[in-house]
Amino acid sequence: MSRRERVEHNLLRATDADTSSLVAMLVRAFCDDPVASFMFIDDKTRPRALRRFFKIQLTGDYLRSGEVWTTEERSGAAIWG
Repeated sequence: MSRRERVEHNLLRATDADTSSLVAMLVRAFCDDPVASFMFIDDKTRPRALRRFFKIQLTGDYLRSGEVWTTEERSGAAIWG
């Protein structure tokens, strides 16, 4: 059994200023996801569609009335409404 290294991150509440970085990170994370592939069938237009989808979700809902937390590097996020 291997030992896992403990990694700590400072978490920040995301703001409107984080939208661009978070959208880019979410597109990279979900571009090959089976649900995203089902929702946006065309491989060539999927990244653009996901950018629009995540931007609308973040700016229209989650940053306003939900919770969005991210790392200092904007390399991950916890999002819920």
